[in-house]
Amino acid sequence: MIAMELNQLNVNQTSTGGSAAVVGGPQATGIDHEDEEYQRGHGDGIAWAREYATVDELRDLVERYEPDRSADVDGDHSLCDFASDKGHTTGGTVSLSDSPHWRGFVAGAEEVLDERASMPPTMP
Repeated sequence: MIAMELNQLNVNQTSTGGSAAVVGGPQATGIDHEDEEYQRGHGDGIAWAREYATVDELRDLVERYEPDRSADVDGDHSLCDFASDKGHTTGGTVSLSDSPHWRGFVAGAEEVLDERASMPPTMP
């Protein structure tokens, strides 16, 4: 019985990178969660920028967002439509906060803004 438990402990340590990895597990999980939230926000920011946003709205978001403070975006902004369509809000205001998701969202939107800025103007 003890041999089976020791063998299981060995398997767990090997699969997790040893006992040090097990001890550091919760911290690594927190970092992974933040990275996942950032990446999800980044993808959402790109989707919003490409499918919903005007160039003026992109500039507005990039200029308005400051990671260390909150800001609200009101109902006439396409960000509110995007958030509603994604099921994140039903109200007319979206609050931007200092979170991995919003940092990623703004970074994704800024990438699309940069792409649009580098494109040649279209002819009417």
